[in-house]
Amino acid sequence: GEDESDCFGGEPALIVKLKRVIVEINHKTNYVKSDYHGTILVGSPGLPMSVIFDTGSGHLLLPSMYCKTEACRVHTRYRRSGSSTGKDINFNGSDVVRGLPRDSMTVEFGTGEATGVVVEDIICMGEETN
Repeated sequence: GEDESDCFGGEPALIVKLKRVIVEINHKTNYVKSDYHGTILVGSPGLPMSVIFDTGSGHLLLPSMYCKTEACRVHTRYRRSGSSTGKDINFNGSDVVRGLPRDSMTVEFGTGEATGVVVEDIICMGEETN
């Protein structure tokens, strides 16, 4: 049989160690809300960041150095200029033209919203993060 650790094309699966954090328990309905946290390396050099793996979203949201709220300040914050591989892009992947307005976005969640800009950079997961 085929090795279960293989993905499509015979490449080994990436296993990311996650930590389950229980956020809310409703004893009446036996409902447990959990977040799954893990560590990734962002940019070059790799900045270790603890993130929530949100299965309901295709976005990777990172707190920026420009965010001054308490919620941001208590976490490691990303600075695009601190990464040699980071670049500002628009929604469609095109480069941001200096001097012209750039795309921004707001993502709404059940608990609030996050507003920011789009950046392309390297994300690493692997032995260093597990």
